[in-house]
Amino acid sequence: AVARLLADGSLDPAYGNSGLYLTTLPSVFVVGGYAGWGPAAINGTAAVVAGSYHGDIVVTQADGSGAALSGFGTSGVASADLLARVSLYANAAARQPDGKLLAAGCIVAGPECDTLVVRVNADGSPDTGFGTNGRVILDLGGNDLAFGLAVQPDGRILVAGRAVTGAD
Repeated sequence: AVARLLADGSLDPAYGNSGLYLTTLPSVFVVGGYAGWGPAAINGTAAVVAGSYHGDIVVTQADGSGAALSGFGTSGVASADLLARVSLYANAAARQPDGKLLAAGCIVAGPECDTLVVRVNADGSPDTGFGTNGRVILDLGGNDLAFGLAVQPDGRILVAGRAVTGAD
């Protein structure tokens, strides 16, 4: 869900369904588990939301009026197609100027979490030209995960988060 608020904190009735953009995971994703969604990233007037669902990273987006973008993924939800059946978390999302979407969080690799960044094309298909099959895993030497993403005007991607490499 994405809510758009007015300056006074009330829901914006002109956005989506009485101020809310709601999406449901298509049946292709319903294999057990739960959806744990990270915060939305607003780029212009559209909203992008990334989350995790039972071994995969999923992304949805809404246009400026709060409607799902037609032609994006399956019923408005795209998968990074990891299906690794491991613990994944997405905490951040961003849209590039070319319409490609990024999601970042972490993937549990053994006893530790490593930073994960995935990218899907504007139609929701995995971007196999990004990293390895559409994903980049950064092992910073301990427990690390991304909490923020930004795309610079030159196209470079900034990933912000935390890395814990010692007992503290």
